[in-house]
Amino acid sequence: AAFLASEAASYISGATLEVHGGGEPPHYLATTNAIK
Repeated sequence: AAFLASEAASYISGATLEVHGGGEPPHYLATTNAIK
């Protein structure tokens, strides 16, 4: 919550980014492997 009140919060855009700890392959790998 402190970040959203800071000056750096002005750099937030409307983009949606998925951020997680990993442990699963990216969703696009299945698509690229199916094309081959």
